[in-house]
Amino acid sequence: MKKKLVFILLFILMGLQLSSTTNKKHNRLTTIDLYGNSYEIGFKHGNYLKAPITEIITGWKKEVENFYNENFELVIDSFFAKTNYVQCIEKVCPWLLEEVKGIADGAGLSYKTILAFQMSEELEFSGKRLLHAKCTSICKFKDSESGTLLAQNMDPPLFLHGYPTLLIIRTNDLSINAIYTVPGLIGLCGLNNDFGITCNGISMLNGQSYGIPVAFLVRFLLQQKNEEKSYKILETVKHATPQCYTIAGKNNFICFECSANKISKCIPFRNRNKSFIIHTNHSLINKDYSQDYKALLTRYGKTTEDILYYPRYEKALDIIKENNNVIDIELIKQILKNRDNPNNPISNDFTYGSLIMEFRDTTRLHISPGQPHIFQYTTIELK
Repeated sequence: MKKKLVFILLFILMGLQLSSTTNKKHNRLTTIDLYGNSYEIGFKHGNYLKAPITEIITGWKKEVENFYNENFELVIDSFFAKTNYVQCIEKVCPWLLEEVKGIADGAGLSYKTILAFQMSEELEFSGKRLLHAKCTSICKFKDSESGTLLAQNMDPPLFLHGYPTLLIIRTNDLSINAIYTVPGLIGLCGLNNDFGITCNGISMLNGQSYGIPVAFLVRFLLQQKNEEKSYKILETVKHATPQCYTIAGKNNFICFECSANKISKCIPFRNRNKSFIIHTNHSLINKDYSQDYKALLTRYGKTTEDILYYPRYEKALDIIKENNNVIDIELIKQILKNRDNPNNPISNDFTYGSLIMEFRDTTRLHISPGQPHIFQYTTIELK
């Protein structure tokens, strides 16, 4: 029992467009229908959500100052000076910087602050903190009985909570991006008509001061025409922060564990022509471990070769096995709502939203704007 508690402790430590915008609020979820050029999309976002953006940014500034024990402006000035993230974005997806400018102008806040907010995960990681990590993702590839299902409980820090938001972005080619996010942030995860993306931080791996930050990469990937193009991008860009991206759609699915020095494809479970994969913030195959993580293991008398216990991962896998590896929407909801382990519940205090993306003839998003054991799922069709 003592050994198991040590393993659990280790796991915890790891851890809009031209003129009109349609805005709706249902089941606690705010949806904003956006179309236009990048700046116009951002401006509508910032203007409509001005009050919650201001509140969240105020809380975030306090978090940054408390963590670094330094004035906020000095912290972000140093962050931009020591990293090349902005230069990388300018080379790969500069139009997203225009969207960030639009958010800042619409909300009446400084561009530098809103730009740094997009990289809050990178800013936290650069502070040598083993990030809070509680997200759970599941993917079940299509079979003869149902389409592909891609799901995630998104569990960011608590100062980001309070205003679950879905951006419905309509592009010039009539495709749709549905982006789940925090007011003021260009995106956490989401989907388009053909495929979706979930993200799980893997702070045990190496990051770097050069590369594309997570939020920008998610949005860039979702602007691609199909999964295959997004896979090629993931395998060729430099990654700022260690992250697991599971990309799945009507034709294929791959789970990538990306770090500064390595990109690994996770091998899915296969049984009776059924394929699925689970991810809960620990590395399944990528061994590009950081020195901080190795030092943490050493303090507990462990090495990177030891098999550790990850409660949420094991619980999700047990539920699937108990159902004979037959995965459908209701079983995924059961998993994402699970709270059997009081110390490591899958639906926990950090769960900001729960998404199940369904890809078949019609693409659907089933979304709970908070802890799914409390808030019901709403279904949205992408037409």
